[in-house]
Amino acid sequence: MTPALGISGRIAAFFQTAQITPLLASMALLLGCSAVLVTPREEEPQINVTMANVLIPFAGAGVRDVKQMVAIPAEQVLSQINRVKHVMSVARPSLTVLFKVGVARADALVRLYDTVNFSADWLSVGSGGLAPIIKPKGIEDAPIVTLTLFGTAATKVAYDLERVAHHQPTDSDRDYATKWDGEWQMIRQNLRDTGAAYAVGLVLIDLLVVAQFGSYLTPLIIMAPIPLTIDGVMPGHALPSSQHTATSMIGMIALAGIIVRNSILLVDYIDLRVSEGMDFKEAVVHSTITRAQPIMLTGLAAMFGAFFILDDPIFNGLTISLVFGILVLTVLTLVVIPLLYFVAYRNRLGTLTAPRLPTDAPLRASITPQGETP
Repeated sequence: MTPALGISGRIAAFFQTAQITPLLASMALLLGCSAVLVTPREEEPQINVTMANVLIPFAGAGVRDVKQMVAIPAEQVLSQINRVKHVMSVARPSLTVLFKVGVARADALVRLYDTVNFSADWLSVGSGGLAPIIKPKGIEDAPIVTLTLFGTAATKVAYDLERVAHHQPTDSDRDYATKWDGEWQMIRQNLRDTGAAYAVGLVLIDLLVVAQFGSYLTPLIIMAPIPLTIDGVMPGHALPSSQHTATSMIGMIALAGIIVRNSILLVDYIDLRVSEGMDFKEAVVHSTITRAQPIMLTGLAAMFGAFFILDDPIFNGLTISLVFGILVLTVLTLVVIPLLYFVAYRNRLGTLTAPRLPTDAPLRASITPQGETP
């Protein structure tokens, strides 16, 4: 009797016999090759962040006059340019137009020149305003200043720094906005976002495993080693004194998938052997012995592939999480999953053995004459 197939089994059986399978495989191969061809080869790909300062001389005018007669009309006109992100104006010294990231520099500047030259009716030239002067800028022209302040009293220093950050020049015609930020704030936001993605991933994994095994207890057993990722990831970051970054969290998300895959291999093998009549306890032991080699080989392959990005300053945390996480969790999975599965189901499946003939069954005997075949 053929056992009933689950969702993944039915999908696999369909593609094994479908004629479209070779076509899909060829398309996937071509898509991968095209992705390799179009990937930028530059070590630091150029990012287009086009901006321009529009200088509008207005001799003899006050701040309020410049604001009413030049700044506000200019903002209204220039903000209508396609793919413009921000338009910022000040009474002195210029008005800045910032385009969205990725807009080609030449295309952006042509749009800006056309808008300024063909929509100049908002500029009161006869009232003293002169023709606008456009000075293109790029990401290389943006100055970046890093200032680090420290002191002995942490609470007092933080309060003083906050006062400095919120102190801005006063101008009755302009509204200023400040943002208290720093490296820790960025790290906290990244960890918050990746943590939310981690939680969503665990929920989706749980739903898929429930659909596969038709049980709510089995997915909990399969996902039980996921918290043990800390046993490999944290010591792995501590040994080379590396920081736990957002890419480290991405590595932990990948580890969750690897753990679930290994656990499913063990549990599915146990169920298969029990359905064939093997004793439950023997099936648990046999699954560990049989599945240990493929689980270790796939773990070594993933670790070897991660070593190629070990020296990358951004993805270094991802490599450390994968290498040390797989190293520790491969061993723990082979111990924890069979043990938990046996403890959870020993009362339900422990008595299942190979079918035997009942002791009270009647015995049948036949006598065959010599020289004849029964």
